[in-house]
Amino acid sequence: MIRGTYVLIIDVPVTFTTHIGAKGERTLEKGRYAYVGSAQGGIRQRVTRHLRAKKRHHWHIDYVLDHATIVIIYYMGSEKAEECRLASLLQHHLTAVPGIGASDCRCRSHLFRIRDGERIDELLATRGYERFTERPT
Repeated sequence: MIRGTYVLIIDVPVTFTTHIGAKGERTLEKGRYAYVGSAQGGIRQRVTRHLRAKKRHHWHIDYVLDHATIVIIYYMGSEKAEECRLASLLQHHLTAVPGIGASDCRCRSHLFRIRDGERIDELLATRGYERFTERPT
């Protein structure tokens, strides 16, 4: 079991508005997003949960995934602090969606919009992240 940090690359096919727990209503525009999460109980288990269509809404990302598709998954064995370090780094390269996924820390966000032409795969690779070559089950 690998404990660590993961990044979900998510496609939102159409702009949508949804209620996200205590955050209230949020609108996400059509496009590609990166979500940074931590799984100290095991990355494979957490990502498998995110891939399930039916699940109880526990995290902010659960509400987003009702309207989106995970297209790429990156991961790295790490301690929990890496989640916020990576979110802080991505904030300088991508557009943060304020407050999403950051309820238990001081980060501005853990969800970021990837604009056309922006790439984060090389950035993640230089930090030691690997890409799942097949969807975990």
